[in-house]
Amino acid sequence: MNQDKKVDAQAFLQAHNVGMLATVGADGKPHASIVHYVSDEHFNIYFLTLFASRKFAAMRANPAVAFTIGAREIPQTIQIEGMAS
Repeated sequence: MNQDKKVDAQAFLQAHNVGMLATVGADGKPHASIVHYVSDEHFNIYFLTLFASRKFAAMRANPAVAFTIGAREIPQTIQIEGMAS
């Protein structure tokens, strides 16, 4: 990703605080959850969840995740894939 796109992506992440977390549980079934988040300059996404939640169990079983943020005012999205930790 070139520097201009990186700056634009960071600004988009910082301008929003709700995204969709996609996980796959131990049973192999996909699951998506809307979460409130904050991000840092390295594109790490942080959010709180309960230990008893389905998303927490899924991330423990399979830490590969995807995260999507969208905007209604200007149709725009960003997708991030990575490993939950």
